[in-house]
Formats: sequence, C-alpha cells, structure tokens
Amino acid sequence: MSGELYINPVRANLFRNCERFGQMHPYTKIKLGKYSIVTEADMNGGQAPKWNRTLLIRRINEEKIEIEVWNMNRLFFNDLIGSATITFEELFEKLLMNRKFKEWVPLFYKGREAGHIYIKAVFIPDSGYLPNVISERRELEKLRQLDNLDTLMDTSRSNSDRDRETNSDSLEFRSSEFEKQTYKTFNEKEAEEDRPRNDTSALISDSADFP
Repeated sequence: MSGELYINPVRANLFRNCERFGQMHPYTKIKLGKYSIVTEADMNGGQAPKWNRTLLIRRINEEKIEIEVWNMNRLFFNDLIGSATITFEELFEKLLMNRKFKEWVPLFYKGREAGHIYIKAVFIPDSGYLPNVISERRELEKLRQLDNLDTLMDTSRSNSDRDRETNSDSLEFRSSEFEKQTYKTFNEKEAEEDRPRNDTSALISDSADFP
C-alpha cells in the first residue's frame, strides 16, 4: 500500500557512548527501502538527545522502517550508536487502535541493547483507508487452527485404521488357530473310532453259544 509516512523521532535515551572525550552529537536517520532522510544533530545531546522534528518520506510497498541513531564526528567517520526496525504491520495495528503510533523503540548495536528512541508516526495511504491487519491476522489464525484440526483428524484416522488392521490380523490369527484346533480334534475322533476295541462282553456272549 502506497502513501505518505510522517515520522517524528522525538528523543532518545542512549546507553552506548561513542565519544571518549566530550559529548556525542547524535542525529537520526530514517530509511525506507532505498530512500533515507535525516534529522539535524543535537550538538549538546550527549546520551539524551532531542530532535522533535517530523520527517516526511513516501512509501511504495516497503515492509519495514529502519531507524538509525548516529554520532556526528567532525574529524573522523560518523559512528553508529544503535538501530531499530518497525514493520508496517505493527505500525498499521497501532494506528488502527490508537490512530497514532507513539512508542519507545529499543535500539541495538551488534546484538546488544544500545538505548531507546521515542517515535511518533502517522501514515496517510493514497487509497484513503488503512488495511485492517487485525482482522487479517484473525483470519490467518483461524486458517492455522483449521489446518491443525485437519492434521489431528488425519492422525486420528491413521491411528484408527492401524488399530482396525491390528484387530483384523488378531481375529484372523484366532480364527486360524480355532480351525487348526477343530481339525485336530476331528481327526483325533476319527482315529478313535477306527481303532479296534477289546469288548469282553461280546466274547463271553459268543462263547455261550457253544456247548
């Protein structure tokens, strides 16, 4: 979304001191893509500089605002004191809720905290309205929850199918064992019937017919 960004680096509290002798002369640089704009240096700012100057920079489709605080050095190269990043998503969310962005933003230098800078900002889009990033985030969260639900359902189906296969294999094994046992019992019965018997009562009856 294109539009005009009005940003005011009001003041800063700096933990990092780049000057061995005397005070620092900090100034702020605002970068948006390949474009940048700077404030004047606070010549007596030291580690508590104040600028309170509104800067105007145009946004095309950049996703973040880069903020850098530098120490102006008249004899040598300027020193970077610390930097910060504000995403436009965060900016739009604050603007939707409060109409203005007013935040103490932490500054970092080589992974260590170097201070804080107080930023005010307003964005005026060319379309006349801001994107509802809060509503978009809620919709994305709903989609993530649906994806998670689908994953859980797929996992449940997979486990159910696995249990069903296990139960089927167990039933087949039991049926096979039952058939084996039944066949064995039937064969034993047939063998028992075919085996010759020693019936003494029949012998006595047969011998009684003779004198």
